[in-house]
Amino acid sequence: MKKESKEQKEVFGVFNNFCEAYGRQDIETIMETFVSSPSTVFIGTGLDEQCIGYKKIKDQFMRDFNQSEKLKMEIKWHQIEAKGDTAWVASEVEVHTRIVGRKMDIFTRLTAMLEKKDDNWQFAHMHISMPSTLQKKGESFPSCDLY
Repeated sequence: MKKESKEQKEVFGVFNNFCEAYGRQDIETIMETFVSSPSTVFIGTGLDEQCIGYKKIKDQFMRDFNQSEKLKMEIKWHQIEAKGDTAWVASEVEVHTRIVGRKMDIFTRLTAMLEKKDDNWQFAHMHISMPSTLQKKGESFPSCDLY
């Protein structure tokens, strides 16, 4: 197994910090992990969750908090690479939540790009998605009785 570089450890620290802050619904710490730019991007799991710009990203996270009673992000798997002042994360994260008194565990995939400025890594892009439930294991496309 390949040893993690200093940069990979730093990026994982930011990623883990984001996940823990999300669970605490700590908007200030979450937003510190993102580049404060009108071109920063966050794409969530909902059809309308295409957020471009720092303020829209913050508004999205606040909506998440307003629509849930409890949150926890559990990193199931991750891979991190870094080259120079750019890094990327690929991961699987289980979101544990309670909505209207009902417990939900949501399996997601998360990818992100980070930039390093002044010795700090921050997210410039993040995308969270849920795998299609219409697609059976071993199929490249959703089932539609073509076989």
